[in-house]
Amino acid sequence: MTVSPHNFIKFSPYSAITDQQHHEITLTFGQMQADMRDVVFYSGGETGTKMTDSRLADVDLGGGVLRFSLHLCREVVLT
Repeated sequence: MTVSPHNFIKFSPYSAITDQQHHEITLTFGQMQADMRDVVFYSGGETGTKMTDSRLADVDLGGGVLRFSLHLCREVVLT
């Protein structure tokens, strides 16, 4: 897991200059493995047909192939 924060804060004692805050953080999760058993998935239901099918599957994501990132931002302008 890696964490990358970035914070920007601007403030002034003068009322003509607005205060600002901008906060960002990026969380990255990598080389994760997943072993899921009996995962339900659905197929069918295309336009024009009312047939659907559901099945069970076993999913194995080994070798660290699973990776995702989460990026959060917040900006505040104070007047």
